Amino acid sequence: MEIAAKVDKIITTKKQNKNVNASDYEAQIDQLLYNLYDLIPEENKIVENYGTKQIFK
Repeated sequence: MEIAAKVDKIITTKKQNKNVNASDYEAQIDQLLYNLYDLIPEENKIVENYGTKQIFK
């Protein structure tokens, strides 16, 4: 599964250097999950803004 491979890549990279920025891989995983659950762009924003005051804007 593509998601698992990206998670493994993050784990491996973080083991080598815990200060490395993995946000690119995390964003790719987010997109894969949005596609998996057939979320529309408006739903993507809700997920991305969950826990912030921007959730209802």
